[in-house]
Amino acid sequence: MKKEKRILPRVLLIILIVLFLGFVVITGLMHYTVTTSFTRGDYPDYPVVKYRYDHYQSHYPREEVSFLSGKNHLRGFLYGDKDADRLLVFSHGLGSGHEDYINEIIYMVDAGYLVFAYDGTGSGMSEGKSTVGLLQSALDLDAAFDYIHSSDALKDLPVYLMGHSWGGFAATEALGRHENIVAAVDLAGYAYPADLLIDQGSQMMGQDLSAMKFLFNISQLLTYGPKNFLRNAVDSINSTDTPILLVHGNQDEMISLDKISVIAYQDKLTNPNVQTLIITAEGQNDHNGILHSAEAVPHIAKLNEDFAAKMNTVQGLPEEELEARAIEFRREMVEAADLPLINRVNAELFSQILAFFDEASR
Repeated sequence: MKKEKRILPRVLLIILIVLFLGFVVITGLMHYTVTTSFTRGDYPDYPVVKYRYDHYQSHYPREEVSFLSGKNHLRGFLYGDKDADRLLVFSHGLGSGHEDYINEIIYMVDAGYLVFAYDGTGSGMSEGKSTVGLLQSALDLDAAFDYIHSSDALKDLPVYLMGHSWGGFAATEALGRHENIVAAVDLAGYAYPADLLIDQGSQMMGQDLSAMKFLFNISQLLTYGPKNFLRNAVDSINSTDTPILLVHGNQDEMISLDKISVIAYQDKLTNPNVQTLIITAEGQNDHNGILHSAEAVPHIAKLNEDFAAKMNTVQGLPEEELEARAIEFRREMVEAADLPLINRVNAELFSQILAFFDEASR
């Protein structure tokens, strides 16, 4: 009997150790899977239908700036009149750089804004082995504000924020954290990074991973530390009465309007100056479509349809040859495209954004 009593604690201890080691292994695998899914977001080295800065260069000079975000130097640019009395800080989406939004940036310059746009960590012209994760855009925007506050030319200007997707999250999460913010616009951003990770992971795995949210939060903790890992848009929006416009397409395939967007948490928002704009027009109501003009939608759809048809004819080729053919087809797409039409800004949306900013300035 005494022997059995001595054995029982040992068995329990062994079981606890095995469970703990299993937990560590599962957490480690989860963290590895999450972190390695974020690679660099470089500009493509083949022709694309979107304009880059070189299209505007002769009429719109820019000033390059550099600042640190963590250990990485980020490259950014100031576009527009240095005597402008409004500073717009623009944060781009994941997997690209700010020049993917050069049309929108120039539109805001023409509207009288000095625009500060930069490539985030692991993106475009900036340093970084990867984009790190869904919270990194907020840390990069923190670093951009450090640069602004250190600049005699910028530190006293009223600041307006705008961002798309990854950058939309940054624009909302910055509220209440920095001085001089007059208003912000979130274009298809998300509310909670962990929720988006779970949603995308669930789609990839074909099963609901909501029960594993604790593990996703641990992964965020390991990446960003105890001070940052729970940062989210909802708490930041509620920490201030700064006006914010939430824009989202009702058929967003990347960041679900009803589940992941900030609008999905509207019943939790206490900021009295939150406005929402849900885009429902076909072709303009998905993740990137909200930036397309109505006139460009059918042309873009036809180009994508033709590209997909061509790719279907070469399925089964070796990967390298398949990539080469894809680049060839993209070149043909650029040649066939009506570039001025495709690069036309969604003026209906941006006129509402300008009106929102003007109202917030009064």
